[in-house]
Amino acid sequence: MGNFSKTRAIATAFALSVMFMTSTTAKAYQSHDYSYSSSSSVIDSNRNSTTVSASASYYDQAGKYVNYARTQAEINAWTIAVQRGFAMVGNASNYYDYFYMPNPSTGNLDYTYFQLKEGYRVSSDYETTGSGKTSAVTVYLTFTKTVYKNNITGETSTLRSDLTGQRRLKGDNAIPEKAMTCKGCYESIDVYLGSGNVKIKNLKSSNKKAVSVSSFVDSSVKTSDNYSIHKDSLGYYYYPDYGQDKKYVSSPDVKINRSRAHIVIRAYGKKTGKSVVSFDIVNKDGKKTGSAKITVVSGTAQPIESITLGGKSLDQGNTVGSAKSNYIYNHKN
Repeated sequence: MGNFSKTRAIATAFALSVMFMTSTTAKAYQSHDYSYSSSSSVIDSNRNSTTVSASASYYDQAGKYVNYARTQAEINAWTIAVQRGFAMVGNASNYYDYFYMPNPSTGNLDYTYFQLKEGYRVSSDYETTGSGKTSAVTVYLTFTKTVYKNNITGETSTLRSDLTGQRRLKGDNAIPEKAMTCKGCYESIDVYLGSGNVKIKNLKSSNKKAVSVSSFVDSSVKTSDNYSIHKDSLGYYYYPDYGQDKKYVSSPDVKINRSRAHIVIRAYGKKTGKSVVSFDIVNKDGKKTGSAKITVVSGTAQPIESITLGGKSLDQGNTVGSAKSNYIYNHKN
């Protein structure tokens, strides 16, 4: 197959060949726990590819050479893709690819536009077959659609960024919905509290045999001060939080306390499995203001199995107080 070109051929006659189609589906693959921005992502991907092809002859029925044959083959292939649901007809302001052909009746150029359906990508190639009066060109379009799935919640999207597992803002609280650890590993889960909330209580793991949890306050600010309420140009009321984002409120009389905290939850994978970690959110006055849940999956992948120095292990072990016998500092103060 030769390299695909965007060159549009022009001629004064029109001929349409018989179209044919081949369809192949690539074996779906899984990319487990992939994350490009957070170790807390638990995303699988499923990719399917289908190739459609169409041909056009280089010579018309009268034996005259047709120098726009490949353009016609491209249009034919895209038309099949529209019929198969991979693409749709576009227009001059909304298209992925376009083609122009001479109209023998008017002498003008007729433009044809095509747009990809959401979630699809396309690659293209072509080849020439036959020789002399029987030569033809075949264009191949391979349409690929990747669907990403949150393997904990079951949500799907054609955009991985929709399912990255990043912390979700709930009011002024930023709490992740899921996290990943591994057998014998610790994972730090960041929880950011605001609007007067400063700590969490009643931290529990629904599956203690798989995941154990503990927490500590990394930083906190306790104050009796409230945010200043402002009015924007449209007359709506808001306050700028510590991240300088505008948080809108119903009236200028709303009181939003400026206390906040950063809580770190330490999740330890005791064995492979899944657990729902739950906790209550408490404000500076000790009152419960809400609750949250984080799904934690303990897998088998471990970044570093062991570290040794001079034949001694630098890994103390998973249980504090009962170090490995080969631990380099075993029985030492």
